[in-house]
Amino acid sequence: MHIRSQRTAELTELINVLVQEFLEIHQNLNDAYTGISKQELNIISIVGRSGGVIMREIAEQVRLAVSSVTPIVDKLVEKKLARRDRSEEDRRIVTVMLTEKGQKIYQMEVESYMRLSASILEALSEKEQEQFVGYFRKVATFLQKEESPTA
Repeated sequence: MHIRSQRTAELTELINVLVQEFLEIHQNLNDAYTGISKQELNIISIVGRSGGVIMREIAEQVRLAVSSVTPIVDKLVEKKLARRDRSEEDRRIVTVMLTEKGQKIYQMEVESYMRLSASILEALSEKEQEQFVGYFRKVATFLQKEESPTA
């Protein structure tokens, strides 16, 4: 096997370990709140990060049609985890916001992710941490540029 493909295979395995750890956090939250689906938890995360977001933006981030996202948001509203706020200027614009209960779930997720990130950094010296975060920033910037429609 070529060195580059060996390195790619190793990186793929290492990324898989990290992804599994993050997925486990998602699953633990799902288990703690048994009535919440993975899709609902994903939308709670999106809305929580933005503070409030319109349906089209949610649909873009989960890569689904608005018509597929609407019933998921309906369930979140029904469970009192989210609410819809209609714009006073344009009644067609509806912003989805988290309720206090939804915000609590989002905060639990953020805190769990922060604990995992802190554990990852604990394995490294201060200098290695700076390099590690720098490399991740560089890769994330590169990937975001590749994903943008203007790229």
